[in-house]
Order: sequence, then C-alpha cells, then structure tokens
Amino acid sequence: MKKRGTLIALALCTALVFTGCSGSNSKDGKDSKNTGEKIDISDMKDSDDLVKALDLKDLGKYMTLGQYKGLEGTKMVYEITDEDVDAQVNGTLSQNSAVVTDRPVQDGDIVNIDYVGTVDGVEFEGGKGQNYDLTIGSGEFIDGFETGLIGATTGQEVDVNVTFPDPYQNNTDLSGKDAVFHVTVNSISAPPELTDEWVAANTEYKTVDEYKASIRKMIEDSNDDQSIYYLATSLFSQVQENSEIKEYPEDLVKKETQNYKDQIESMYAAAAGMTMDEFIEAQGYTEETFNELAEEKGKERLQQKMIVQAIMNAEDIRITQEDYDKMVEDYAQRYGFESKDTMIQSYGEDMVKDTILWNKVGDVLVENGKITDQTVDEGEADTSGASQGEADASDDAQQEETAE
Repeated sequence: MKKRGTLIALALCTALVFTGCSGSNSKDGKDSKNTGEKIDISDMKDSDDLVKALDLKDLGKYMTLGQYKGLEGTKMVYEITDEDVDAQVNGTLSQNSAVVTDRPVQDGDIVNIDYVGTVDGVEFEGGKGQNYDLTIGSGEFIDGFETGLIGATTGQEVDVNVTFPDPYQNNTDLSGKDAVFHVTVNSISAPPELTDEWVAANTEYKTVDEYKASIRKMIEDSNDDQSIYYLATSLFSQVQENSEIKEYPEDLVKKETQNYKDQIESMYAAAAGMTMDEFIEAQGYTEETFNELAEEKGKERLQQKMIVQAIMNAEDIRITQEDYDKMVEDYAQRYGFESKDTMIQSYGEDMVKDTILWNKVGDVLVENGKITDQTVDEGEADTSGASQGEADASDDAQQEETAE
C-alpha cells in the first residue's frame, strides 16, 4: 500500500523542482467559467481564530472563483480478487520468514544468493548479483533458474543451465542463447504456514478467514482513498481552469517563493551533501533561472491556496484549532506515522496543513460533482500519482535485469 505517498502528493507537487503537477491553469484576468451568479468568497464572519489555507481578508480583490460544483469526473473502482488478497498475505508471511538450516531449498522458500552468469564461458553485462533475495516459484528470473535451485543446501554452489527466451527484450544479444549461472546459496528462509494459530499469535484476528477479510478491506480502503484522490485532483484542475486570478499579493508571492527555496535546500541540496549554489549548478540552473523557477512554483502554490480558501469561504467551512489538531492526529494514525509530530517533522507543518485542507475541499468537489464510476482491475492501481517520489532504481534491480 502507498497511502502515505498519496497523503502528501499534493504538497509534494509544489515542492519538487523537476516534476510537473497540474500547474497554474487558472486564467489571468480573462474568461472565468462561471455558471450563474458570482460566488461569494468574502472572508467568513468571526473567522480570526479559524485554521485557514490563506489568511487574506479581501480574497475577492485578487481572484474570482469559478464553477466548482457539478463538475464531471470519473472514479476508478478496483475489482479485488482472491489472488490480490493472497499476494498481500504472502508478502506479510515472507516478511516473517525464518532461516532454515535442516533441509534443502523447496518451492516457496526465500533464498539469499550470489550469482554469475556466463555464455560460452564469458560473463555478460547484467548477469551478476550478490546477496539477492529470491523467492522460489515467483517467476522473477528466467525459466529454469529458480527450479534449478530446488534441492540445494545452504553454502552449496550450483551451476544452473538456462536458455534465454527468443526474443529477449532485456538484452537482445542474449536472445535464444544457452547460459550457465554459477550460484552460491548463502541462506534459506521459509515463510510460516498460514494457520489459525499463526493468525491468532501474530495479528489481532483469530482465524485465517477473519484475517483475509481484513486484508481485503484494507486493499479496498486503500484503493478507494487513491481513487478519491485522483478524482479530486481532476476536479480541482477544472476549478483552476474555471477560476480567474486577477493578481497575486506580492508579499505572499515572496513568502511562497522563499518557502519553495527552503524546501529544495532541506529536502534535496542538504540530502545530497551540497550547498544550495552547488545543487542549483548541478541541476543546470543559473541563479537567475532558478529564481525564476522558484517564483513560478511559489505562484502555483499560492494559487492553490487561494482557490482552497475561496471554496472554504464559499462553503463556510470552519475549522477550529481543536478540530484541526484532531484531524492531524487522525491523519498521522491513518497513514502509519508513530505520531503527528513524526508526520510534521517528516514533511513540515505547512505541507501537512496544505494537504489536509486541500483534501477537505476535495471532498466538497467530489460530493457536489457529477461522478461516473469506472471498474478496473486491482492490478491497474498505483498509476500516475503513485510514481511521485517512488521511482526506485536500486543497484540490485540493475544487477538482476538480465537474469529476469
């Protein structure tokens, strides 16, 4: 599940330097698509003590909120199969695997291996790996590799003979060729058997059926969260397109621009062990072009906040500090953080607030939209938004590429 990534995807959208999001689509002084009467976005009465996306008294001076109700959108509804549930369960069991020393490799075991592949006695690129965890029977490597390890014991070195498929897309030079992989079995681990006893000892449930039902519900809830997020994002983009930004408050542009720079410095430059100047240069920017980019991103973030606050004003959405603190607690618990402080430390107080209030407004857009459901397979989940900050190209993945 990638729920935590979904939670902060909006805030990250305006924080990333080189990843585009919806951008600033609102009109600048032209053709706001309003249907009917002008929407009142004046500040709510007695609102000084409320939590706001933007504390701007005369918001109507700077923008006109376009149509935000009755927008059309599609919600993905994912079909969950028994195979989807089993895959999640098996993953959990694998995480609880125990080292086995009294028997050879069996189907379903997790073996830690070193391997070197050769064709006609010559090593080939991508055919080598060390300390790689491979589940026997997963089909992760080419045909014959995994079955060739069944019966091997810990510490044993075996030669596995395989033939690359023809064509072989990972490396066309190997298509149809015979190869030998010299494999060392470093360790053998086996997942526990899924029984009522294991479930009762390791989960809050008593039986396998109860446990699987909870996993199905978790997958459904996660996919629904993701579907709602993508739907709300689509609807919010329409509001951006329908709205008119007359001008940006200069002081707030400066503030958001500096916030953007600070985030880049803390999240990227410092993490890379660079000064800000070094990081900017390494990314191919001059100080001038980076400042232009930062101002552009600052305006994008400010535009989002202006629209969020405008909808909150129009809907008279009142969030007290007490209400907000409870919302932060709920988010932290729901998305797997140890505490709200941990979540805030990870992403910053402003980012957390921006996301929570955006989601609050997103609920309004969904509840008032003309929504059509579209059924898709569970395997199609985690598409576009899931890729934000989650593209992991590990060295191990590169090493195993040719063996797969």
